[in-house]
This record gives sequence, structure tokens and C-alpha cells, in this order.
Amino acid sequence: MVKVGAGFPDFYPTPEGSTEWKEEYKDPNKGAKTYEYKQGQTEITFPVTLRNSGEKAVTDFRAVWYGKGSDSTAGWQGTNPAWKSDPAEIELDKNGEQTFNVTVPLPVPDGSKGLLCFKANVNGNTPATETNQENNLMFIQIKSKGVDIKVVQPTQPRVFKLKPGKSVTIDIPYVVVRVDESDIPVEVDVKATYPGGVDKDKPAFSNDYDSKSYNAHITLNKVGTYALKVTAWPVGVEDIDPSNNTGQTTIIIKADESYNAEKINSDNQTRVNLRS
Repeated sequence: MVKVGAGFPDFYPTPEGSTEWKEEYKDPNKGAKTYEYKQGQTEITFPVTLRNSGEKAVTDFRAVWYGKGSDSTAGWQGTNPAWKSDPAEIELDKNGEQTFNVTVPLPVPDGSKGLLCFKANVNGNTPATETNQENNLMFIQIKSKGVDIKVVQPTQPRVFKLKPGKSVTIDIPYVVVRVDESDIPVEVDVKATYPGGVDKDKPAFSNDYDSKSYNAHITLNKVGTYALKVTAWPVGVEDIDPSNNTGQTTIIIKADESYNAEKINSDNQTRVNLRS
């Protein structure tokens, strides 16, 4: 932490369980603390503390979602940030502190990465006498509890032509991917069902965006409509979004109308014996 000269205030936020600011707190890849929420939870509340290691002064304190700092409504200078202190201006003595119970709605906004960024002395001039503003910032990570496994496969029907008396062999790719932000390893039951076969696997996914690719090898010899159905469910833990654990690709086999069967000229295949 940068030392502050005598006569100057020095405001900094700290997470639950900490009394000192650390450089990693303003790194979005590390952050100060992580909180988890369950599926269906509509809000989350946790404490943060604002401290002043310098001389007595007044400052402001608020939080915005990652990527929203310049938003005219929800940003640092906006009228509706994710959270702001009450009262809006906080007076702290030297070595003083004040703890706030922060409540934000859930789920976290798209594109925010679940990162809530806290900042004191928002405009850099409250107070203008604060010479060290490097420690005004702190990231809190908020993520869903559980895992989210997703099946990705073609959604448009796959159409193939079949010649009479023949068969057609097709390959349909699909991917199982983990899209949650947890780093807890999890096994996944993967099952692909299609005409003539069932493929099963149980891969282990270590963290977010870990994935495994597959290929369904299907042979059909009749005209009709078929389906490749894929399911992927985590083993022993709740999946926070069941809507993306299944997928289906429709397979349409049509008769090849351009196929012309070989015609045999019976006259050329007949031998006539003439007797005198």
C-alpha cells in the first residue's frame, strides 16, 4: 500500500474478513472476495467496509457492475449505480471505518462477469486532498452456486438423399461444454441416442469453458425422419440451468429422385435359335 503523507486523507474499501487493502483487490482476475448464490435467488447481501488511514475527511462510496463504469445511468457518475452508500457522503476520522451491508439484485447482469466494482472518492475530488487514490478500488466476485453444463449441436435439420437399395452414412458433431464460473471439478454423464445406437461417456470438466467434442456416426437405409438426441448432466451437483442440458438434431432421409435405375434391354439378352 502506498504511504500517505501527514495531513491527507486516505480512503480504501476492504472485504469481509480483511482490515487492509491489497493490490490484488483491484485486479478483476483476482478480486477481494467471492460470494455464491443459488438458482432462483433474487438478491444477495454481504458486508464491505470503508476505511480511512489518513486525516479526517468526507468521501463518497458506490459500486457498479464490471463494464458499466461509463454508463450514463448505472455508471460511477450515473443516477442509478448497482449500489451506493447511505448516506451518500461519509465522514471518517483518522483510522476510522464504517461497514455497509450491500444488497444487489440477482442474477448478475449479462456481460458483467459477475464482478461488482466498489470505489471511494468516485470523481477523484471527494476529497480533492486525497493524494493516494490507487487503493480506492475493489472487485467483489458474485457467481452462481453449482455448475452449468451445455449441449451444443446443429439445430437446423440435416437432409440427405438415399438411393434405392443403398444406405447413407452421416456424421453429426456435437459439443458438451461447461459454461459456469466455478472451478470445482465435476463429472458429466453424456448420452447420445440415435437410430441404431447409443453413445455414452463420462468426462471430467475442471473449470469454466472446459469442453469435449464428439461425433455421432449414423448409418440409415430407409427414407424417413430421425433424430440425434444428446443429454449431458453433472454428477452429484445441481445444474443451475437445466434448459441447455439437452439437444436434438433432426435427420431427414429423402429418396434420391435423380437416380435412374439401370435399364436392361431384354432383346439384347435373348438368344434365339432358328432351325431349318
